[in-house]
Amino acid sequence: MPMKMSKMPNWVKKKGYMIICFILVILLTTNVAAASGKTTQLLNELEEQKNKLKAQLNRSITNQTLVSEELIQLENELDEKISRLEATEQALLTNQESLRHARQQLADAQKQLDEQMEVLGQRLRTLYMMQPHQLFLELIFDSENMSDLIKRLEVIRLVADYEGEIIKDIKQRQQDIQQRQAAIREDMEHQRRIIKELEDQQRDIKLHMKQREEMLFQLEEEQARAEMELMAIERNIDYIKTAPKDINTDYRLEPYETIMGVPRFYQFDPQWGNIAYDWSSKQSRTMYSSGCGPVASAMVITGLGGYNKIIDLNQDGIIDPIDTSRYALAEGHRQPGGTAGEHFKDIGEACGLTVEEYTPSQGDKVYRELKKGNPAVAAVRRGTFSRTGHYIVLVGIDEKGMVIVNDPGSENRTKQRWNFNRPILAEARYFWVFKKK
Repeated sequence: MPMKMSKMPNWVKKKGYMIICFILVILLTTNVAAASGKTTQLLNELEEQKNKLKAQLNRSITNQTLVSEELIQLENELDEKISRLEATEQALLTNQESLRHARQQLADAQKQLDEQMEVLGQRLRTLYMMQPHQLFLELIFDSENMSDLIKRLEVIRLVADYEGEIIKDIKQRQQDIQQRQAAIREDMEHQRRIIKELEDQQRDIKLHMKQREEMLFQLEEEQARAEMELMAIERNIDYIKTAPKDINTDYRLEPYETIMGVPRFYQFDPQWGNIAYDWSSKQSRTMYSSGCGPVASAMVITGLGGYNKIIDLNQDGIIDPIDTSRYALAEGHRQPGGTAGEHFKDIGEACGLTVEEYTPSQGDKVYRELKKGNPAVAAVRRGTFSRTGHYIVLVGIDEKGMVIVNDPGSENRTKQRWNFNRPILAEARYFWVFKKK
């Protein structure tokens, strides 16, 4: 026979309620403190990364300035070498012309000398053919008197001296021209050496400039990466500070089904269905009523292994609908008409994925991407999938060419296979194809 329990006194009831309330307060405080501790730790880590990146940026900018100044100096040196090279090449051309002219002068002098020597030789041959006494008698008989004879002999001497001077002058000119040729050749050889040195210096300067340009390019890339990382960190810091604090971050996600690696999440799941998801402060709309966007993005991101530690509220390594909904609220993606389309590209890239947007006119490209195993989110208008606008996930293509759909709002529609052209393409407004990088 069961024992009859005595009635509990009121003071015991009151004391018991107080103890229970006290325990609940302690548990709640502990959870809040734990969550606050996680947030503080994350913020500290991000601030540390931010400071390191700022220092890296400052070093990169300083190095870029130094390299740019060195490049300017090298460009000035190169301009100076080019000017010297052009001047030397012009001088070499001038000397080549002078040498050509000197060769012509030497040839003319040689010709003149040859002609003069021919005249002299002819005269000597004439004199040689005469006997000395015949020449003397001819001079005597042809002369009118002794004075005329002396004059004739003097003329002969003067002519001989004149021809000798001409020959001497021609030979001197030849010697001068040859000396000038030698000087020009020496000058040209010197100019060729200068040109070679200048060309070598030009090559060295261009090589240094190329190295500095590559270094500058690397520094600019490094700066761009650091700036992007810094922007991401600052955005993460802002997100942590502004994200809704209505979620207990100690929750654990229950096991879920997947198809082709993509999870099947639904808006009506008790884990998040009643969580507020509203664009106003009234908080009258929930994930169940309006959360198809963040549920769809969570499916695709988790299916492709996308991740962002800052977005992952409970730090379980999975981006679930709670994470994506809080991100959408913090980033202003939640609008009166639902979730803005920019949410998918924004959160996808934040989780390390590539996201490409397509219109229905590019449906053939979307279908090819699905066949490659790249899932997509489709924004569909009122029709087969919803009485209003709706987001669904196109997981992939089956062996019959039909589309595998994960519909956040319907388990029944999720289990069906769908023709791509009708109803999907016919009712689609936009597609966002997600890919691993």
